[in-house]
Amino acid sequence: AVRLARNLRVEAGVAPTQRVTVFLRGEAAQQLAGHKALIELLANVKLSRRIAPRGSLSGVHAQFELRLPLAGLVDLADWTARQEKELQALESNIQRMEGKLNSPNFVERAPAVVVGEERRRLADAQARADRIRENLARLRG
Repeated sequence: AVRLARNLRVEAGVAPTQRVTVFLRGEAAQQLAGHKALIELLANVKLSRRIAPRGSLSGVHAQFELRLPLAGLVDLADWTARQEKELQALESNIQRMEGKLNSPNFVERAPAVVVGEERRRLADAQARADRIRENLARLRG
């Protein structure tokens, strides 16, 4: 929960020193609530079990979800523009990597370690792009 809260903070561009409220839901919410003080201290957050407002970033774990509302923390128009710019760059990189991996010359001639690393980078970029699309869709309602 601490790592997820910190990741949401970074994704939103909120300073680590700024205390924010995150909303906790899911199967493990009751168990995590038992460690509320520790989570709040380590992540510099205030945990709430209420329903998160619209316009929130979400981080999902197998048994719980954290949501960080962006309103009041960041300029939503500026944040959205940065995310769209990052998404465009990711999509360009994804196309380049897919082209490289679809090239028989690259796959046959490059060492297996290099091909594997390129596949890992592609998967990471695709996951990041999917996450940005989800967040943008959620914010747009």
